[in-house]
Amino acid sequence: MTDVNGSAAPNAETSNNQYHDIRNLAAAKFTKGCAGADLAGIGCVVNVGQNLTLQAAKDKCASMGMTLPNKGILVSIASKKTSNSALPQSGYHWSSSPYNIPIYGWMVDFGNGHEYSSGTGRQRGVLCVGD
Repeated sequence: MTDVNGSAAPNAETSNNQYHDIRNLAAAKFTKGCAGADLAGIGCVVNVGQNLTLQAAKDKCASMGMTLPNKGILVSIASKKTSNSALPQSGYHWSSSPYNIPIYGWMVDFGNGHEYSSGTGRQRGVLCVGD
């Protein structure tokens, strides 16, 4: 058995009777499929499934190799909710669009599709978008 680099996998004995430590293995990034909703013109949309502050939402998406969508894209995603069960049907969700007051951010209400401002320290839903 080998890892993504072609080296022996953990607990796989090599020709010199040594074992490899799992911490040295590189993780594979899957290049096909979407763990959420694959939307034409938008990409893969993943519902993180937890409420976070705005900065934590941005960090979470970045840690997944994805981005927090801007409010225009988020409104578009909200408009597709009835045709895709993988999308949230209600709740406030953060967007990456800046607000004119730094302690506020834009969010979209998935219940009605409208945009609202909210304090960045409030916890809201998180959708991440990627290829």
